[in-house]
Amino acid sequence: MNFIIRKFKMPLLTYQFWLALGTYALVLWPCGKLFQIFAKNGLSRTPPASAFGAGRYIGYFERTIIVLLVLRGEFEAIGLLVTAKSIIRIQDAQAKEESEYLIVGTLYSFMCAIIAGEICRWLLKGEL
Repeated sequence: MNFIIRKFKMPLLTYQFWLALGTYALVLWPCGKLFQIFAKNGLSRTPPASAFGAGRYIGYFERTIIVLLVLRGEFEAIGLLVTAKSIIRIQDAQAKEESEYLIVGTLYSFMCAIIAGEICRWLLKGEL
């Protein structure tokens, strides 16, 4: 462990490290679980068959990338990510119900990641 700390100059006992790690853990598990509960109870339509398979991992990756971009202050890149995902989803979505479900999931995922990233950024900088 000391080798990692000396090699990468990354102290593992600072509150900044644990705050960032906690933020990533928050957007990965609880945010995804909350959307599953919301989708099962709050949406009138049933989710697409593949929504909880590959879609879950896509959500993990997109939330991780968004938190990283928020912490770095690269908000333009988040807009590029939204645009790219929208173009891909428009081509993929055949049914109206499926496209609505995917749009709600994407917006929820982005909202959770941006809010968590901004709170973490505020706590790390101590300003906002």
